[in-house]
Amino acid sequence: MQHAGALHGAMTVTALLLALGSCVFAPSAREAGLAGSSRDGGLAAPGGARVAGAGKLGPDGGPGPAGGLGPDGGPVGDAYQQARWRARQQVEELAQQQPQRTQPAVADDPTGLAAQLETAQRVLRDDAAGPAVWAAAGHLQQVAIRRLVDRPEWQQPVRAAIADELVGFIDHDLAAGRALARMHPTPDFAPGEWPPPPPWHIVEPAPLGELRDAYEASAAPAGIHWSYLAAINLIETKMGRIHGVSSAGARGPMQFLPSTWELVGAGSIHDDRDAIMAAGRLLAQNGAPGDMDAALMAYNPDTRYVTAVQQYAAAMRAEPDTLRGYYYWQVYIPGPDGARLLPIGFDGR
Repeated sequence: MQHAGALHGAMTVTALLLALGSCVFAPSAREAGLAGSSRDGGLAAPGGARVAGAGKLGPDGGPGPAGGLGPDGGPVGDAYQQARWRARQQVEELAQQQPQRTQPAVADDPTGLAAQLETAQRVLRDDAAGPAVWAAAGHLQQVAIRRLVDRPEWQQPVRAAIADELVGFIDHDLAAGRALARMHPTPDFAPGEWPPPPPWHIVEPAPLGELRDAYEASAAPAGIHWSYLAAINLIETKMGRIHGVSSAGARGPMQFLPSTWELVGAGSIHDDRDAIMAAGRLLAQNGAPGDMDAALMAYNPDTRYVTAVQQYAAAMRAEPDTLRGYYYWQVYIPGPDGARLLPIGFDGR
């Protein structure tokens, strides 16, 4: 059976291009209750409080008393250590703004980009950092990966700089980003020419805990890992941020054609949980869990799509907190001078 994904139109084309990803940000009710015990401190917590060790890097490149700050208040240590310090400061500053509405500045050299990617990975594993800091780190991770996809000559030096235990996660995001970039290359634009805005409404996603519960509930009867549902949700609509109908008629957070929904859906095609549950049923009917490639091909018959889902899912299986970063990836559209952020509240309908 062929899912709506096979016929995705303009909506998914632009959503996939995102595989790239001064008022104080107050965590909304949707994001509350996610903080826990710290595993990697050293960043500003929501509201401006600082976690012990902020702005300091230890001998292993992580936060700690060693390395620290020099007499002039600047970082000490080698170039990569200093770049990590600057990246941590960037995350702190972004978290004090509106991290889901502010496009982070991306490093213009491999050392700086590696530092941004490693910093983001470590922050996203810090249970005590809180939603504002996670949002800043996730958004920075997204745009940094997009830059790395666009600069293949940087990929080896970036991988060489990043801590060994984190290289695999960068590789997963990079492989997914490359697959999606090949699937939907950036259109050519005349200088200064922007495409008309898509007919989308960008909304705040459902709470992360609710989405995780829905992924697990859908995965269990299908006999698969919940990460596959999360990866599909990420690629299709950035966890439900995009409300709109594709040119082929696909709709909802998991992008179903109404005809496919009639076969596997129950409830509302626009409801996050209903759509995620239907996606699990669709995968199970098409080979999951025994042949996940075949099941994903039924969702969208493109090997590059399958590669992207498999790579994002593998990253989440290796470290469940990876979902936390993907949750904060934002919606971008291509333009002549780079990608344009569509913030929550954008309405082009």
